[in-house]
Amino acid sequence: MSTKLDIQYLRLQLDGISVRRLSLAYGILCLVLIAGGEAGLPIGGLRAVFVVPFISFVPGYLLLRISNAQVPDPLRRLLYSLGLSLTSLMLWGFVVNQTLPLIGITDVYSVAPLTVIMGVLITGLFIADSLRVEDTQISITQIQYIWQPWPLGLLLLPFLAILGSRMVTRFGDNRLILGVILLIAVIIVVGYAGKIPKQYLPLAIWVIAAALLLHNSVLNHLLAWDAGKELRLAKLVVENGIWSPGVGGNWMKNAMLRIVLLHPIYSLLSGIDLLWEFKTVSPLLFAFAPVGFFRAYRSIAGRRDAFLAAVLPMAFFPFFTVLSVNSRTNAALLFLSLFAVVVMDKSIQQLLQRALMALFLFGVVVSHYGIAIISVLAIPAAVAGNLLLVSRDETKPQVNMILAVLFITLTLAWYIFIVHQGGAFNRLAGESYQLITDVQRDLAGPSGGASEAVSPTDSTTTQYVTTEYTSNTIAWLQSYYLLIGGIASAGIAGATVGILIDKVLLRIKGDTYTTSFERTKKEYIFLSGGFIGVFGITFIGVDKLNTARTLIPALLFFAPFCVLVPRVICTRVANAVNVTQLKQAGRMIALTLVLVYFILNTGLFGSMTNEYHPNIMIDKERVVDDGTLAEKNYFWAMHYGTIQKMDADGWVGSNTESMDQVVYLNDRKILTGMYNCTNVKRQPVKRQGSCDDGPVQDVAQMDRVY
Repeated sequence: MSTKLDIQYLRLQLDGISVRRLSLAYGILCLVLIAGGEAGLPIGGLRAVFVVPFISFVPGYLLLRISNAQVPDPLRRLLYSLGLSLTSLMLWGFVVNQTLPLIGITDVYSVAPLTVIMGVLITGLFIADSLRVEDTQISITQIQYIWQPWPLGLLLLPFLAILGSRMVTRFGDNRLILGVILLIAVIIVVGYAGKIPKQYLPLAIWVIAAALLLHNSVLNHLLAWDAGKELRLAKLVVENGIWSPGVGGNWMKNAMLRIVLLHPIYSLLSGIDLLWEFKTVSPLLFAFAPVGFFRAYRSIAGRRDAFLAAVLPMAFFPFFTVLSVNSRTNAALLFLSLFAVVVMDKSIQQLLQRALMALFLFGVVVSHYGIAIISVLAIPAAVAGNLLLVSRDETKPQVNMILAVLFITLTLAWYIFIVHQGGAFNRLAGESYQLITDVQRDLAGPSGGASEAVSPTDSTTTQYVTTEYTSNTIAWLQSYYLLIGGIASAGIAGATVGILIDKVLLRIKGDTYTTSFERTKKEYIFLSGGFIGVFGITFIGVDKLNTARTLIPALLFFAPFCVLVPRVICTRVANAVNVTQLKQAGRMIALTLVLVYFILNTGLFGSMTNEYHPNIMIDKERVVDDGTLAEKNYFWAMHYGTIQKMDADGWVGSNTESMDQVVYLNDRKILTGMYNCTNVKRQPVKRQGSCDDGPVQDVAQMDRVY
């Protein structure tokens, strides 16, 4: 009896807590933890646990409140808070970076001044909130959301993924990580079967994404692909205490505020080492991108179909092998997902909707130039669809000519302004001309006559499609990409034809005809068509719009069509022949399509059969000891940097006058074993041992992996 009374008393106490006071207390706690950590108190990871969520959501939440935004959906409110927090931190960080040196403050990005700078921002938001908005009370149901068996069980998944990855790295044992991947497959089946309560589906998507991303970022000794270069730029900001666009020469990546501002802010305030901030905080933030697309998918699909569709791009191996550490691209995709959520939102005021779209597109621009340029090509296609296929008497589309012009202008203006010596504009102009020339040459031919629509020698996508692979996993995935691309293209084309027919019938019948395509459905279809169209260009011999860059944003947009097409076909056949069981066949086909794709990409099958597969890092022990040259070559690409290499780069950069006395050996020679090396450590920066100038075998003759 007393327990029930205690619970009721606690409920009454929590229901009466002021949101403003709770947020303020949270901020003060973060300040205390930062001060305690800098003073050397043994607070451990508590500082990061509290500070990272605070700076990721509270500034954006306050901005939403200040704008008097009425966002009834809690999931949208969470996503908008995240996007606004990140954009406000970048904008505020840029402003203080540019202005404080004018008054003699040059040590902006170190803990003490940065804490004051961020404190000023948060204090200003709290003051504006207290002046403009009435306080609200927190509800017990918002706390009870997490304190239930389903969410608590799901939240264990990322921790299991980290533990499994450490077992691979430390002991060469991949059984736990394979078990985690298998458990994710079970969650996919259970979620699509409707056994996970619907309010926890977004959380399930986030934990699946977080587990997949963390398992790879922890497996890498340092950072793969371009992330090592990103880390060096962020380190320069921390070391110098300020960001200068001139540092790094005309390297275009130094213009990305995601790299040079957000990483230092998170690392310094949370007390997380910059390397581990890349490997943990960045993936956890990017894990919200599939959640955002799930919310966008809901405009054209049911909750369970949207859940399954959100799994499809997460299963694509670059999602967790590349984007787990490449924070330029993953941040741009996160903002792109938030843009899609805003476009599909019918519940908010038009002015707020347009402001959010502009801010999130700005986030895309200052995160990754590649995704920004792809979006610059895709969004006008959506505008064209709205102009041609949306009747004037319907609701006005949000993706319109004004938005497209604003986005293109913003992209050009930012890169012209920020990149050293106008390098971005020169490169953009040159690559745009090259793209147009490539398309004209491959479609019309050099003499103006008919020519091949596809150039196998120039197109990386066509090369991949036409290459024969020795690995069953890779060969099956090769066909799989054509399958899902074909299904999605057919779905988008069919929906577009349906919109056209609706427009014609609306003209003929007038108000007596009711269309099944509302504004949000049309806009989503047109956006998906734009991004899959940009990916389609890669089948032509173009140099810069490569497969890796264009496929992931296209897949994120067209994923729901891969689920809906088999569902719609089976439903219509079932209605035609009056066999209701065929409707379930559509669900089974969609589930099988996604599940098999997940099993192949994550290496569940390949690891069991000891063959090449995209998630090769989970087989570290086998590849390093017994792998073929092709596997070792691919492993090197995934395991690009080492701690020794970072130290070597720093030493070489500060001792250029002694370079004639230094032998600098590439990781590839040592890690892959393709070169004969004697008496050499992993990454020497002084004379010791030697390696052959060329590989033992001709690399061109190795079986291709990817």
